Amino acid sequence: MFKKITSKLNFSRKYAFPIFILIALGILTIVKISGSSIGPYYDYYFNGESSSNLIAGDLRGVRTDEWLVTTQLTMAQEAAGFPVVNENIGQGKNMSLISDVPYIEWSAAFKPQNFSFLVMPLENAFAFKWWFLVATLLVSSYFLALRFLPKKYLIASLIAVIFSFSPFIFWWYQSITIMPIVWIIVALVFAIRILDNRSLAVFQRFSAAKLLTQLTLAAGLTYSVVAFGLVLYPAFQIPLAIVVLLFLVGYFLSLRQNTEKPHRKSLYKSLIPIVAAGFAAIAIVGAFVFTRVDAIQDITGTVYPGARSIDSGEVAAKHIIALLAFDQYRLLDDSIQTSALDAVQSNQSEMSSFLVLSFLYIIPLSLFGAWRWRKQKKIDWITVGILLGNAILFCHLLFPLFTPLSKIFFLQAVPPIRLLIGMGLLGTLSLIYLISVLRKYKKDLRPYIKPVTIAYTAVLIVFYLVGIIYLHHKFPEYIGDIRIAILIATLYIVGVVGTMLSKPIFGLSILATMTVLFTATIQPMYVGLGPIYKNDVVNTIQKVSDDTSVWGVSGDMLLENMPTISDRKNVSGTQFSPDNEYWNQIQNNDTDIIYNRYAHVLLNDDQEDQLHLVQADYFTAKISCTNLVGKTVTHILSNKPIKSTCYELIKTLDLPTRSIYFYKMH
Repeated sequence: MFKKITSKLNFSRKYAFPIFILIALGILTIVKISGSSIGPYYDYYFNGESSSNLIAGDLRGVRTDEWLVTTQLTMAQEAAGFPVVNENIGQGKNMSLISDVPYIEWSAAFKPQNFSFLVMPLENAFAFKWWFLVATLLVSSYFLALRFLPKKYLIASLIAVIFSFSPFIFWWYQSITIMPIVWIIVALVFAIRILDNRSLAVFQRFSAAKLLTQLTLAAGLTYSVVAFGLVLYPAFQIPLAIVVLLFLVGYFLSLRQNTEKPHRKSLYKSLIPIVAAGFAAIAIVGAFVFTRVDAIQDITGTVYPGARSIDSGEVAAKHIIALLAFDQYRLLDDSIQTSALDAVQSNQSEMSSFLVLSFLYIIPLSLFGAWRWRKQKKIDWITVGILLGNAILFCHLLFPLFTPLSKIFFLQAVPPIRLLIGMGLLGTLSLIYLISVLRKYKKDLRPYIKPVTIAYTAVLIVFYLVGIIYLHHKFPEYIGDIRIAILIATLYIVGVVGTMLSKPIFGLSILATMTVLFTATIQPMYVGLGPIYKNDVVNTIQKVSDDTSVWGVSGDMLLENMPTISDRKNVSGTQFSPDNEYWNQIQNNDTDIIYNRYAHVLLNDDQEDQLHLVQADYFTAKISCTNLVGKTVTHILSNKPIKSTCYELIKTLDLPTRSIYFYKMH
């Protein structure tokens, strides 16, 4: 009886954190609250007043990838009926290549963040997807921590919060950032569980319990690896894959070392479902790629951003600042973007970081590895995997001579600032593992804890003091009040060092509190999608045209996707792959420097050139009665009158702050 009560109590404690996350997700979905910055798009621009839908926080205009691109493409998908190829966007775009938008096709089964759009009203579905990202990150990192820290539910919860609420996650908040971390963690948990070669509790009453367990886990591993692969953003996937593969190899070698030779055969057999899952995942991802080769080539073959080939050692001031990590509170000040950050050509997203980065625990783990070899004559393979991961990532970040070797790990496709995603995950793995070994070898390590803690504290003090002095001298506007910087750095050091003590909850609580405070206002609390959803402009577009019309937008980028949202074909707008054949008919020469790029495209009746490159990701096409625009575009939406004689004004929409003009071809 006592065992049953204890078992139920442990069960309830174990799932209390995930259940709380699930309840919060449900409530936010019902009330349609998200962290979208969609407000500036319509509320400020058209109405000239604060958003009535904003209930907390600030709208972040800098996050244009969200409110100007993926959120609007989501609305465009809903308007068109969730097609795989949306013909309304340019000359047709394959939407399965964007993780953040919903579509209906077999591959969508590996993007559960978008399931809600098929069963819920758009605004509720949008809220669900928004918080589903961080909810799955919290839960996956929680269970990863529990794998090494059994029954330490509070510790695992704090680690999950520190990792999931990192400024890097919230400034880069989108599927291509969060879901690859989620799926690589889930894959790691499945792989570790397979290597452990123990039956799942649900199958223990069956004679083939182990076989059923391995098949179930292999299926889960296959799904998670496919979902990871279909994110299709190598700059984030590559660092994560390097970190997890090295950690998993270290875990396997550790099991092998601790398994007596007569019993190693079963350990080797456990590799079979892992390898089988890997081949199955490769086949599924290969089928996905093979069935849309042309679309993928269109994206990867652009002039901008082009085929990345990043040399190692391309360190900039912004990378150094991001590595300091303690200073993330400064990014909540929008004025930073227009002052000191301009000096390093960056913005809040690219300056953001994780509070627990991989380098923080290199020294403690190295000392533990040395102690274990000296005292037990055993190599701590997990520590070796962690240190090797650090070496690869930091060599690519810091040393130009590493460039030839970086290609072995495909790191030439990873800009330095994107390495932070790997350093963040590796830092969390380091933290989890360090706490676990300090608990496991508590008695043996007790004589060493105090001197190591004191020495390491001194190292961190020197490191961050030098960092603060550097920032104060180089970017005084960024560092702000040096006294506050020193105070925050002190709390940060206490938190980091506190995680190494016998009561790590102390240090973890400090880091968790700092993390939440640094991220609490990054995202606003915004109800629904605001007036942009089914607004007057959209309604007018639908009234003055039918579904055979072809639209173009002139004047203001903030209008660029309005026809697409209205379920009308739009030759302008957000073009995440180039329409080479179409624009080449206007350019009429052999160069593709203007139109072959990821771009925002607008029409313009004032320019002389047929196509004009405004900036790396933005070009304009001339409105002319004799070029392709005049021959194919039947309607034009503009924020100012246009002069072209081949279009007539058919509607003027007077809004509180401006007028919007609707034109139709004669």
